[in-house]
Amino acid sequence: MPTGQGARNEPIVLSGICGSTKVRRILVDQGSSCNIMKKEVAEQLEATKEGIIQRTIAELFAFDQRPVSVMGKICMPVTFGAVGRCRTERLEFMILDTDISYNIILGCPGINNFGMIPSTVHLKVKFPTPKGICTMNVDQPTARSCYISSCRDPSAKKPRVMAIEDQKFKEPPRQAMEPVGYKDIQLSQDPTKTTRIGQGLSPNMESRLTELLRQNMDVFAWVPTDFTGVDRNVAEHHINTHPDARPIRQKQRHFSEEKCRIIKEKTKEF
Repeated sequence: MPTGQGARNEPIVLSGICGSTKVRRILVDQGSSCNIMKKEVAEQLEATKEGIIQRTIAELFAFDQRPVSVMGKICMPVTFGAVGRCRTERLEFMILDTDISYNIILGCPGINNFGMIPSTVHLKVKFPTPKGICTMNVDQPTARSCYISSCRDPSAKKPRVMAIEDQKFKEPPRQAMEPVGYKDIQLSQDPTKTTRIGQGLSPNMESRLTELLRQNMDVFAWVPTDFTGVDRNVAEHHINTHPDARPIRQKQRHFSEEKCRIIKEKTKEF
């Protein structure tokens, strides 16, 4: 694989969620006529325990025209994207018992279902979601590792390391922000109608900003009754749940009289 400045020849390798399990080493291959999943991956996914695998007798032909037997096929939901901009599609995979560097090969059917536009020049993939266009970056270290593994001598014995892990969304570390000072400004003759602006503004900018806020006091909501409704195109609450999740009603909880009294007092504070 070329290295150095201008070398951007890595394959398109992503991570996604199959069923409820996060799977790495997913190759986006526009030259594949079907979606492929390794046997080891299918055995580790929880969906296989539900008997979704359909036995089939078929053969696929590799790049060197070598026939590869298909063990079966499986249909399951696959999710790509990040929290807020993700998309789930139900895809059909051919299960192969073969030694390849990738856990899943997303072929033309999967690419078309997601409406993906992969770019090997930019090492990114874009596809539409209900919340807008999602852009995913290629996992370059994993892509290089897969490429090097596929170039090794197939007769050499090597350990099979499955890059499958339980789905645990980890919030990225936040950078500490320097404390910023504020000052209160009064927007009208009513002393209760105030807001805050930064202290680091120049006198001219502070005067212009204060005047602008006073001219647009109607956008402030001082009490809950000031909310006349927010257009859904501006803000809308969305519960990011799995489309195949079954709703479960929680059992009613009973508290003692002392706890009920404390709950009522705390609720009134809101």
